Amino acid sequence: MVKIQEAIEALVVNYKSKSLSNIPNFNNSDHLYDLLIALKLKALYLLDYYKINEKDKYLNASIKNYTGISQLIHKIRSSYNFESDKLHLAKASHEIFEKAIFANILKYNNTKNTNLLKQAFYLSEQSKASILFSEITEKSAQTNADISLSLLNKLSKSKLALSEINQQVLLELNKLESKRTKLKSLQEKRFILNGKYEKLIQQIEKKHPNYHQLKYNDKPVDLKTIQSILSKQKTIVSYFLGNDFIYTFSITANKIAVLKIDKPKDFAKLIEAYKKSISQMNRKKFIEMGQSLYQILLKDVLEDKRLKNINSIQIIPDGILAEIPFETLITEQVQDNTTYAVLPYLINKYKVSYYYSATLLQWTIQQKNKTKNNQLENSYIGFAPVYRNEKTNKQLLQACRSIRIGGKDFQELLHSETEISSIQKQFQKKK
Repeated sequence: MVKIQEAIEALVVNYKSKSLSNIPNFNNSDHLYDLLIALKLKALYLLDYYKINEKDKYLNASIKNYTGISQLIHKIRSSYNFESDKLHLAKASHEIFEKAIFANILKYNNTKNTNLLKQAFYLSEQSKASILFSEITEKSAQTNADISLSLLNKLSKSKLALSEINQQVLLELNKLESKRTKLKSLQEKRFILNGKYEKLIQQIEKKHPNYHQLKYNDKPVDLKTIQSILSKQKTIVSYFLGNDFIYTFSITANKIAVLKIDKPKDFAKLIEAYKKSISQMNRKKFIEMGQSLYQILLKDVLEDKRLKNINSIQIIPDGILAEIPFETLITEQVQDNTTYAVLPYLINKYKVSYYYSATLLQWTIQQKNKTKNNQLENSYIGFAPVYRNEKTNKQLLQACRSIRIGGKDFQELLHSETEISSIQKQFQKKK
């Protein structure tokens, strides 16, 4: 612990502290990522100390450090301009969020202080909303800051050029026999392009001061705000998928609860088996896997007496959970020869919908309320599964679901193209 504290002091200008819970001023460090690693180790050691001797001061200090780390992660992400950098940070931060959530719930179990559940939910949201939401807020900032189209085009081209050169550098680095002269040339080009991009960002922020504020207005939604948009019959079930546990947050208009579920060692295989049973129409496996997943993911959540009046579930998945249709999960034990038509699906009891995160859900509703006369109000989008065998290769046909299932060939949906075109004409008449 002494060495870790010395490392933190070395990374922050004019910082000296022997306090276990003291968080340095991040503005006084030019080595934020190294500082993140050092604080991560400190928080983890404090959590381990608590597990050994069960002294509250170590758990409290660990939680305080994890709170500081979450703020540092947001600061680091705000300094990144490219999705690849944000994605790398998100992957590196996932274990941090898992331990932070664990620490908060551990203290909640000891104190029953619901503020700790609120913080655990906030951390879960921060872990999953960051990349997509930051892209949305950046686009919104560009629009609301009234940046000229020519300047936006320059920004887009500059960002694209940097993205391409980054890919070229990565490809060259991955070659077994990389040529140093070529790599050096690419790195020099990247340095120049990055300088131009940074200069352009500075130009935009100087000319449009509110751009920076709008762009980084991407913090996760708090519990009180998300509860304000829920009706009495609706619940949000939000998942955080850790290495060892699955955390399930159930949120209603006035309550929050969390379950910590042991994650099966073969969980990924279970998800894959369920998906496979659907695509291959293997009813026996479908029933077996559907029952198992319901038992793991939803049974205990929905048996909570506080949810007895709920008829609608908003699922916020995490990781591989986004790959399964929750509405098909089987809520009761049945014989494996039960026909598909009479199986007790989750959808038979609840309306089921999905969202990437509670933060994005709240933001979407907020934007909708702001723009009641939205220009998209009378707009229309239609999809026609038209993919003819004679014009499409086998790989594309499979991607478009024109495949053989259960001995039957599923090809194009006849007349769907004509129907969509007809609907489009009706909308054009109303404009």
